[in-house]
Amino acid sequence: MIDDRRQLVEDFARGTTELKFTEVELLSEHFVVFKIAGHDTWQDVMNPSVYQPVEHILERKHVWCLRETAARKSWTGRVSRKVLQAALDEAEAKYNAS
Repeated sequence: MIDDRRQLVEDFARGTTELKFTEVELLSEHFVVFKIAGHDTWQDVMNPSVYQPVEHILERKHVWCLRETAARKSWTGRVSRKVLQAALDEAEAKYNAS
C-alpha cells in the first residue's frame, strides 16, 4: 500500500517542484486526494520567494490534468477531512453511476 501511494505521488507530481511536498491524503478505488504542503517557492527574479499555501487536489487515478475538469477538484488553504471525504465519496458515486 505504501509503495502504491508513493507511485501515485511520483506519477502525479513528477517533474514539478511540488514532488517533495506532495502526499496522499485520501484514497478510494478510482480517485485520490493529494495534499501539497504549504511551502516557499521561487517566483521570479524580482520576487524570489513566495509562500504557496497548502492545497488539496481530488483527481481520478492516473488521469493527471492541470486544469479543473469533472474528474478534478481543488481546495487552497485548510480543509477538513470530512469535506475531503464527502467530495471523494461523491466523485466515486458519480463514477460508478456512469
